[in-house]
Amino acid sequence: MDFAFAPGPTAQDGRLRLMFLSRNNTTLRTPSGATSIEDFLKDLDSSSLQGGDLIVGSHASDEGFLFIALDGAHTSLPVSFEDVQAVDTSGSIHIPAGVRSPDTKFHFKGCTIGSDDSLPFLTLLKSALDNPAQVTAPKFFHGLYELTAVGVFEFMGHNYRLLSKDGFTKTKDLVTAYQNLTPPLAQLDGTPVSNDDIKKWVRPTLVLKPATRDKKPIPFPVKIVPAAGGRSAISDPPAECRSRREQYTYDLNTGSPPPKGKAAQIAAMRTSLSAEPDMQAPPTHPWPIYQRLHYDTFDDFFDGQNWTVTINGNDQHWVGTHFVYTLLIPVVKPGTTDELIYNFYPSSGAPTMNFLEDNAAFPLFGVA
Repeated sequence: MDFAFAPGPTAQDGRLRLMFLSRNNTTLRTPSGATSIEDFLKDLDSSSLQGGDLIVGSHASDEGFLFIALDGAHTSLPVSFEDVQAVDTSGSIHIPAGVRSPDTKFHFKGCTIGSDDSLPFLTLLKSALDNPAQVTAPKFFHGLYELTAVGVFEFMGHNYRLLSKDGFTKTKDLVTAYQNLTPPLAQLDGTPVSNDDIKKWVRPTLVLKPATRDKKPIPFPVKIVPAAGGRSAISDPPAECRSRREQYTYDLNTGSPPPKGKAAQIAAMRTSLSAEPDMQAPPTHPWPIYQRLHYDTFDDFFDGQNWTVTINGNDQHWVGTHFVYTLLIPVVKPGTTDELIYNFYPSSGAPTMNFLEDNAAFPLFGVA
């Protein structure tokens, strides 16, 4: 028997629970007051329940965040890579011996936390759980589309990302930047995305330099083949064009006033920031901050920010700003332009399963 847990308060968490209720061979656990992965594991242990697969869901991101508490000492959300390092050391979320078997796997349901970029996070999570047979998580945006009183469609969405230091002032320039990416945007089977599709997906009304973030829907109707839940098509899956202003802050006090002039101040700050433990390249640090923010090197990260500073005596408060653009596009079957890869979990009856965490049908999950 598999056991699942999704204690969060959001609509997405509610859809996760509906999905788990319909999932084959799975029991949703909802112990009173349980909010953390530690609580979930203790509930199974105290109830003498041995898990085949353990499934936990929440919001997540490939920048190393989970929106579920790990244990009683790590309840502030989102939890970070450093929080998982702490519980890896403490052992607080080790899967209890009475719960696990040699084949026990742990599946996390949350957006992009299983992507290639965030494999260090998944690997650390596996260690913190005391190395079950396998840990998996979606490589892509994890989509759940609910039909009230009918059921929930589970699907994946490409997370086509583009970083820009200064942002764009014209939509056509954002389109061109996407079209010129190396490697180019690709579909699930590696087929390049056409320039015409990119031009259609980048929405002309998107705020290109938002104060925080903006998003606009992309028309992207998909076919449901074979039909499920009384549907042969969905006209409004969550395809979106997004923009956001990303900030990184760094506080510095060297015990003396900073040098005169912005160039000298930035140079001194760069030297200090580059020496921080969480900015060291692997293997010194398993997942430095700049990699979490999708830069290959510290220099790429540093030079990719617009830096401003507020100085108060010896105190320096630095803010680095850049823009992130995302095209969120449903993952469709290779060889088609609009047949959604989906699972369907009905309100009653057996689910329709077209993909599993084993990646046998489609490579949708990262594995550690």
